[in-house]
Amino acid sequence: METEPNAVKGKKQSDKTIFVVVEDGRVQEVYACASLTGVEVEILDKDDAKVSEDAAWRSTLQRIAEVAEQYTQIY
Repeated sequence: METEPNAVKGKKQSDKTIFVVVEDGRVQEVYACASLTGVEVEILDKDDAKVSEDAAWRSTLQRIAEVAEQYTQIY
């Protein structure tokens, strides 16, 4: 059976899908369609910020609040 280029195990995926592989609480791999390779990704890691200085924690929380206000949550 021939599969479509944007199908994974028979499940059709949008060309806008980004796949993030996480292991032990860390992103290990990220896959995307070639049309999305120019997309920028910013990781806002609350776990790392918690064990950092208070200023880093506050800065991370502030950045998350800014992003939440300006962008649409998709997950």
